[in-house]
Amino acid sequence: MYGAIKILAGDFKIGRGSTYALGKLYLRKNGSLFREEVPVADIASLEIADSNVGSAEQNALAGGVVGGAMFGGAGMVAGSVIGSNSKEVAAVCVLKDGRKWLGMMATTDYNKLKQKVMSLTYFKSDSDEKGVIAAESGTSEKNMGSKQKKPKPALKTFGCLFAVSSFIFFFFVLFMTMDPPKPWDKVENTISAETRMQTYVKDNHLRFPDGAKFFEFSEPPAHVEHLGDQVYEVYAWVKAKNAFGVYIKYNYYGKIKQVDEDVWEVLEFNFL
Repeated sequence: MYGAIKILAGDFKIGRGSTYALGKLYLRKNGSLFREEVPVADIASLEIADSNVGSAEQNALAGGVVGGAMFGGAGMVAGSVIGSNSKEVAAVCVLKDGRKWLGMMATTDYNKLKQKVMSLTYFKSDSDEKGVIAAESGTSEKNMGSKQKKPKPALKTFGCLFAVSSFIFFFFVLFMTMDPPKPWDKVENTISAETRMQTYVKDNHLRFPDGAKFFEFSEPPAHVEHLGDQVYEVYAWVKAKNAFGVYIKYNYYGKIKQVDEDVWEVLEFNFL
């Protein structure tokens, strides 16, 4: 089985079923059907229990002497079954919470796990050392800084001035590139012509102007046309109440002229 670990002794369930996979240990617990997930970061040490390689303590464990001291009677039995099979190794793993296990696992899996443990240990010690150096450096800089005045934030001030200048320049360019407004007599004011004609009809030709409903541009045959010289021709309709309170639709035709920016003159008007 890929990543299989056979626990021989320790604080986890003896036998098969524990594994190392996806960078984590999954160890069977005594008295539980579920396996405990143990991150590699929780491993304090991982070594090979080999009578030919390793420290005196590991050699003794392989022979069953320290195995009995660390893991009890089961450890002595486990130590006696460790062979010289190069495809498997007997690993001694101690967790940071004090729990430990002795087990057989594939040599390739052991090497991967060992490499991961060593890398975590190296980076942690390296970061701790850098933290100490940084703390000492920060303290010395603080002591030196207390005797010196802090420099003025010239760069920040320059950045603010640059931003404001850019903002002003942008609007200046935008203003200069805009077309100047055209005079009133050079612009087609068809909408104003239509609304002025409606006001004229409402004020002069309807007996009951309240509630009058005028045409929409989108409703044919109503339309407004610019004839030139600010003269507009209007074909339209209005719905207004008669003497009996009934809405009647009246079609009308007219011409209206813009004689000043806000002054209009009706030239012609007729109901059709």
